[in-house]
Amino acid sequence: MTSAVFTRHRDWQSRAVPPDDVVADVKSGDNVFVHGACATPIPLLEAIGDGRADFIPVFLSDIPALFETRQIDLDVAILQLSAPDAHGHCTRGPPVDTALAAGLHARTVVAEINTRMPRTSGDTVVPMSRLAAWCASDRPLTPRTSATASNVERRIGEIIADLIDDGYTLQLGIGGIPDAILARLGNTISRSNSIPAIGRTTPD
Repeated sequence: MTSAVFTRHRDWQSRAVPPDDVVADVKSGDNVFVHGACATPIPLLEAIGDGRADFIPVFLSDIPALFETRQIDLDVAILQLSAPDAHGHCTRGPPVDTALAAGLHARTVVAEINTRMPRTSGDTVVPMSRLAAWCASDRPLTPRTSATASNVERRIGEIIADLIDDGYTLQLGIGGIPDAILARLGNTISRSNSIPAIGRTTPD
């Protein structure tokens, strides 16, 4: 029995369907979550840039509660996942954040299983049994980009960076000022230091 289960999960690619079939049951008016960060579909970014899709700013930390309380009643979550292991467990890859709550609370979860999405540890697992359908892909992840810091952001970054001594451990958020701090620090921080950072820029 165990061998049969392992074999079935190794055959996940043969059970994949075309992308159009994955989203065939998504109806007009459905609330749909689309996995973000490096898992963001590039055509979606292009649609926003062209004005064919809307972008509504919201605090990242507020989004999980909107799903959990059904203030945003998710019908479908579209995730990009790593390939499953022998137990049939995919992972959400590096961009977990809001995708965790979306995968837990959406009525239907579908996925693009991308062989280039790295497996990650922690609370990132999505069992294949949770997926209504999936397609298979082997394509690059959406690259991160860094906006040019303004003069004000650079100056604030310089002032803060000059207060940081070697040996400090930093936790940085998202935005121009954290990026400017890291850019100012450059190679001045010891490689042995732990720098947990969520952002677009890392020291050289």
